[in-house]
Amino acid sequence: MKANTSNKKNHQVAHIDGTKCIGCGSCKRNCKFGAIFRGKEFYIVDAEKCVGCKVCGGKCPAEAISYE
Repeated sequence: MKANTSNKKNHQVAHIDGTKCIGCGSCKRNCKFGAIFRGKEFYIVDAEKCVGCKVCGGKCPAEAISYE
């Protein structure tokens, strides 16, 4: 488990801006790691599952995904 925590420092995690998200689900469909789920109003990233591959951001038509 400690190795996973240290790996988190080596990459950026996706963040979905709820003011831009149009709820299309493209990010969730393209996430191979199951890190994105539907919240009440928009999609949310589970930071523990996100590996920082940035595929979701490239698929978002609303450009609502950034990386922190």
